[in-house]
Amino acid sequence: MTQRILISTGGSGGHVVPATILYEHLKDQFDVSVTTDIRGKKFLDSNYQMVVLRLNKNRELLESRPCENCQAVLDEIGIRKVWYSTKKGFETYLLSTVG
Repeated sequence: MTQRILISTGGSGGHVVPATILYEHLKDQFDVSVTTDIRGKKFLDSNYQMVVLRLNKNRELLESRPCENCQAVLDEIGIRKVWYSTKKGFETYLLSTVG
């Protein structure tokens, strides 16, 4: 089964452009979708994983771990595994293990 990844981004060009760059890098290896807000819920199921990415204007990675409120929404809609950017790369965690 092909791994499925959902890239969720803010609605401004400063968020959408980096998300589309990431999409272009992942699309040949994964089943990748991009959504800009919670209205994308209808496309989700329990097989999705999420990548949260923040870049500065120099395209350097920034901290993007979802806040507690976002974690609660992700848990509610059934996304359990999240990859998020840090200044050093990416970290992964299962939402059910986050307190």
